[in-house]
Amino acid sequence: MPGRFTPYDEDRTVRVENADGRARGLGLGGELSFALAGQEVTLQVTVEGDGSLWAVFGDATSGDSSYRFRFLRPAAPDAEGRTTVDLNRALLPPCAFADHFICPFPPPGNTLSVAVEAGERTLRRRSAGEDRFPSQVQRVTAERRPCVDRPFGRIFPRALVRGTASL
Repeated sequence: MPGRFTPYDEDRTVRVENADGRARGLGLGGELSFALAGQEVTLQVTVEGDGSLWAVFGDATSGDSSYRFRFLRPAAPDAEGRTTVDLNRALLPPCAFADHFICPFPPPGNTLSVAVEAGERTLRRRSAGEDRFPSQVQRVTAERRPCVDRPFGRIFPRALVRGTASL
């Protein structure tokens, strides 16, 4: 859906709680406005080094049918501030996967009253009898066949990188 970015006159920092329970500063560079479920909504966003936007947001599903908050990374706006908001690309924060990640909670005003039932929503919970790593993944991991893609300099089994197996 179309969105409009309006930069602040100068960058702002707001203190927000983080997943580890400590409050830290979150830099904000402007506001992203778009229509959602017939309402005009606004999110405060950070402007990344490449010009893309980054928002931490909650919605009516947060903590219920989705994780307590999510990240959104719209593309860099054009010269008139136009960008595309694709809520199908909402991401779970790293702290949804492991406690040692520090993730900021949404800044004031970034909790939408509308349900966003799109994008990554929550982690799939394993049943008590389900293996942590299915045997197929254990076998592929044990073989340690290097793949072409080597994120962060590590060698990942080909099946895991291509998404043909899951943890």
